[in-house]
Formats: sequence, C-alpha cells, structure tokens
Amino acid sequence: MSNDMEKIAQVLAQIPALLRNLSAEVEASRVKNTELEKRAQAENLVAEMEDRGLVDTGTSRQERVDALLNSDKDLGVVKEAMQFQLGDLSAADVADDIAQGDELTNFLVQG
Repeated sequence: MSNDMEKIAQVLAQIPALLRNLSAEVEASRVKNTELEKRAQAENLVAEMEDRGLVDTGTSRQERVDALLNSDKDLGVVKEAMQFQLGDLSAADVADDIAQGDELTNFLVQG
C-alpha cells in the first residue's frame, strides 16, 4: 500500500508545475490570437481604404497594414471614422453654394 501512496504523492507533486505550464501556454495562445485578430482587422480596414481610394498608392498593402498596426491607433475608431461618407457632396455643389453666398463670402473667395 505504501508503494501506491508514493506513486500518488509523485503525481500530486507534479500537478502545480503542470498547471503553471498549461496556464502559460493558454496565455501565450490568447496573446497570439489577439495579435492575429488585430492584424485581420487592419487588413480589412486597409482593403476598405483601398476600395475608397483613401491610400497612398506608392506603398504596398503590407506596408499599409504594418503602418496601421504600428500607429497604435484604435482600429475600432478608425473603422467608425471610415463609416462617415460625404454622400453626394461634390466640388460643384460647394462652388454653387459659394456663388450663392453673401457679399463678404463672395469677395473672400473670388478676390
């Protein structure tokens, strides 16, 4: 019976180290998952920016994604900002509004 108790004691003695190792692995996996999710979000934002013509065409997609990730900007805020659209506003509309402005505005704009 004492031989069985020794085996049980040996197994029980290994449990704390095993739990610490498993906890460290879970934390490392959580960090890696967070990084992968953030990269995927940045890639989606860059793709959307490209679709809207909001990017520097002199850089590659990878460079844009890396720049966005390295900027430490909140990607959720960037996404929200991109949701704002100008609608049907065009330079011609602005020019028409200025032409119909008051005398001071017309003087300042037209010289």
